[in-house]
Amino acid sequence: VNNVAEVVISRDSLNETIVYELKDIPNHSAILTLVALFSVFNTFGRMVFGYLSDMLLHKVHRSWWLTVCSGLMGLMQVFFGFATIDMLYFGIPILGLAYGGMFCLVPTLVSEMFGIKHFGANFGFLGISPGIGSQLFSTLLAGQLNSLFKADSNVMINSTELNLHCLGQDCFRYTFLCTTSVCIVAFSLTILLRYRIRPGYIPL
Repeated sequence: VNNVAEVVISRDSLNETIVYELKDIPNHSAILTLVALFSVFNTFGRMVFGYLSDMLLHKVHRSWWLTVCSGLMGLMQVFFGFATIDMLYFGIPILGLAYGGMFCLVPTLVSEMFGIKHFGANFGFLGISPGIGSQLFSTLLAGQLNSLFKADSNVMINSTELNLHCLGQDCFRYTFLCTTSVCIVAFSLTILLRYRIRPGYIPL
């Protein structure tokens, strides 16, 4: 999510011998559109998964919706590893739905499973995970792999200052494959969660 602009640039048809202005790269508008799409479907995902998890509560356990969200995220990570720019228009909305659904479901599950007495502390502790994950995967992992492949193929783009950007599918492919493995772990844990929920669990 944090690297949408870099992903688009890396998969654009750019000439390594030309210094581009950011607004002049062929798919500059795609960057803005994809960010907007993610925001819209992120909001939509919160509403959809929130509504479905309440409406189907007595038929489908709420934790299973977490399984759906983590599964969709994992599939999209694999998809993004090999997607062209045009294919991102399909994947980004699905990722936004799953991301929004996750943030909608977790607070409710925390309050249902652990009660509301210490809800602030419990949810606050969980709230640091996106920050940690973003730092580890978006900044450190993606940044290091991007720099590695940037040495082989790159282009200079002037936004507020001149910056060297990585070109090619490999710039982010291996990052996406790494995050896919994390999604597989999350998917497995959500299944385990369903069978480990304490006997006294009462849906709100």
